[in-house]
Amino acid sequence: MAGSTGEAKTRGRGSLHWIHWLVLAASLVLTLAAWQFSRSQVLGQANAHFDRQAYRTIELVRERMAKYEEALWAGAAMIRANDDVTDNTRWQAFAKSLRIDARFPGINGIGIIYRVGRDDLDAFLARERAERPDFALHPQQNREDYWPIAYVQPVEINRKAVGLDMSHEANRYAAALEAMDTGMAQISGPVILVQDSAHTPGFVFYAPFYRDGPQPDLQARRENFIGLVYAPFIMGKLMEGTLAQENRDVLVTILDADITLFSEFEQQAMRDPDPMFATERTIEMYGRLWRFQIEASKAFRAQSESEQPTIILMGGILIDTLLLAIFFLMSRSNARLASLTEEIRADLASSESRMRRIVGGLAEGVATIDSQGMIQDCNDAFSKIFGFPDNAAQVFRFDSLVQHDDAFSRLMSSVAKMDGSTYTVAGDLCGIRLDGELFPMELSLSKSGRGNATILIALARDVTARRSAENATRELTERLMASNADLERFAYIASHDMQEPLRKILTFSNMLSEAIETGDKGEVDYSVSVILNSAERARKLVQDILAYSTVQKKQLNPDLIRIEDALADSLAQLHEYIHDSGAGVSTSLEPAEVRADSQQLAMLLENLIGNAVKYRRKDVPAKIVIDGKEVNGAYTLSVNDNGIGFDSALARDIVQPFKRLQSRDEYPGSGIGLAICAAVCDRHGWQMRIASAPGEGSVFTIVMPRAASPKPAHTMSQASAAPLPSGLDPRIGNEDRVVRDEA
Repeated sequence: MAGSTGEAKTRGRGSLHWIHWLVLAASLVLTLAAWQFSRSQVLGQANAHFDRQAYRTIELVRERMAKYEEALWAGAAMIRANDDVTDNTRWQAFAKSLRIDARFPGINGIGIIYRVGRDDLDAFLARERAERPDFALHPQQNREDYWPIAYVQPVEINRKAVGLDMSHEANRYAAALEAMDTGMAQISGPVILVQDSAHTPGFVFYAPFYRDGPQPDLQARRENFIGLVYAPFIMGKLMEGTLAQENRDVLVTILDADITLFSEFEQQAMRDPDPMFATERTIEMYGRLWRFQIEASKAFRAQSESEQPTIILMGGILIDTLLLAIFFLMSRSNARLASLTEEIRADLASSESRMRRIVGGLAEGVATIDSQGMIQDCNDAFSKIFGFPDNAAQVFRFDSLVQHDDAFSRLMSSVAKMDGSTYTVAGDLCGIRLDGELFPMELSLSKSGRGNATILIALARDVTARRSAENATRELTERLMASNADLERFAYIASHDMQEPLRKILTFSNMLSEAIETGDKGEVDYSVSVILNSAERARKLVQDILAYSTVQKKQLNPDLIRIEDALADSLAQLHEYIHDSGAGVSTSLEPAEVRADSQQLAMLLENLIGNAVKYRRKDVPAKIVIDGKEVNGAYTLSVNDNGIGFDSALARDIVQPFKRLQSRDEYPGSGIGLAICAAVCDRHGWQMRIASAPGEGSVFTIVMPRAASPKPAHTMSQASAAPLPSGLDPRIGNEDRVVRDEA
């Protein structure tokens, strides 16, 4: 009977348990989920790639058209520079200087169209035939006014267009009238250019010019209209010049209304019969609506296809097969493992004495604890950690050596739930030495045995020194991370603001060079003026950055300073600025001394007062009230103005470097003054409180605690917000904010 029972157990161990089948089913489900997810990821990446290519294709066309527009306006500017008069010789020279073949690929030419009244037609023809005897208008029409192409370059490929009256055809004429009335560049609807022997779709691009330059309204534009600078385009040639250098995996068709201007869909070798993706986007293009139909090509499909989902599916099936084989092998091994258990128990008994010797030499404290919680035995390291004399630990309960907090309760709760074989739980706790001293320790508890025969094995380690080092390292790391993040943000913003004047210098340097070549003195003077102004702005920006950096990095030299003397010096420095602005400044200070760096205190006061003067309302004289008094052990200095104010919700933003709420043209400056004020307060341990409302002025309050101590130099600081005390300024009410660096 006993033998039959043993055989039954062996057979049970040799068969698969239901948990094995559950694992296999879960693995198969995960495999299918991973395959589906990978497939969706591949399609998502392909879709994103298609969207980028479609967007890039459209942007290339837009960028090219914008470049052509620049050429047209350059022609209009040349005519204006010559007092609204030009002739064929001048125009040919100007057009050749543009080097349109190299700089404007895709353009068919550039020329001038004049509006000529019926009464002025004979004089116009006589003037043009004086230089070109064969000049004539075509086709012949009887109209109140004519719109002939007077000049075009290059002449060779556009000879048929010379003298063409643009009013003879509806699309050309409608776009010309629209350009005249709006004063803006316009393109025509689809046309066939007379110079295009292939008779493919094209269009005409216009830019109007007027007597005495651009006109303010419709009537003035019609009365002072002279003509148009125009460029004819053959659509196929334009797209070759625009998209020739692009490695694209998409095909594009462009339509104006229902007329196809350009199409790559006829390229059967590249077109996918069932494209992976397709889109249609309508773009406003200089008065016309162009529809871009874009499809993924065969090359796109080849590039986007991926074997990854299939590999994942096959790999998952292979893993499931291996798991099944492993489970069968594990079940067969159960019987053999049962017989080995008895041998292992015997080995454990013989190993116990050896283990005691090993434990005695450990640096960690090791103790055994009975089911009643009493310490049975411990090594020398355990006694040393808790301050016990030799063999004295056995009279103590183990839980008297650990502070009873939530961590200890959770640890003991986990231990209580343990049963069966040996388990281990660990926790960071607070130990108690024999003399009552608390110290941080790591404690691991292993539970062994069953029922009343269970014991706990405690492994204790004193981590006082390590925790101190970790805390110091963590604090240093956090400061470095915050400093690096602030430095990165500051560098990004500074480089961004610096690019604008540098970009202007570069742009107008090129314009200056061209103006010198053409002898355009007015353009030379204007370009030089812009370059000098941009350079001055860049210099001022660099000075402000250096000032901000100095506040952050310079070692402070704190001294006792009479606040009324510091304010008087700052007002003296700003006297001329305040006087010229017509601002009124009144002060009411309780005499006091504050400990501060005199230079940084002066920067703080001058920036706050200067801002109060600068951001004044146009129609209201500036009134600035500066008062100071002792409040709750701190000296509180307030600068109150009746200027333009701002939304208090933006108080956190305005103390960031280069952050501005108004345009630079209306209120010049680099936007770094309040950032310097916040940095000065941070360095001195002060608070800066800001209260404001649009159109009602602002109150900047500096709270200087007597116990505040200056901070060492560092890299950057960042302001944060907290509530203002009530009653600071009755005009602001509950919209108050405090800006203070808590780093």
